Amino acid sequence: KLAGLNPDDADYQEKLNALAEQKAERAKARFLKMAEVREKISDILTEEQLEKFDEMAQKQGKRGKKHHRHS
Repeated sequence: KLAGLNPDDADYQEKLNALAEQKAERAKARFLKMAEVREKISDILTEEQLEKFDEMAQKQGKRGKKHHRHS
C-alpha cells in the first residue's frame, strides 16, 4: 500500500515499483477478461446489440459517479 511506504527508506523506489507492477498486472488482467467476455458476446449478439452492450458496459464502469437527471 502506498500510504505504508516511507520515502526515506533506502528501498523506497524498489517498493514503489513493485506496487506499481502489482497494480498494472491487476488492471491488465481486468482488461483482458473484459476483452475475452466481449469477444464471446460478439459471437452471439448482432452489431446493434453489441453497440448497446458496449454502451451499458460503459455506464456500468461509471456507476460510482452516477448523476441523476430528471426529465
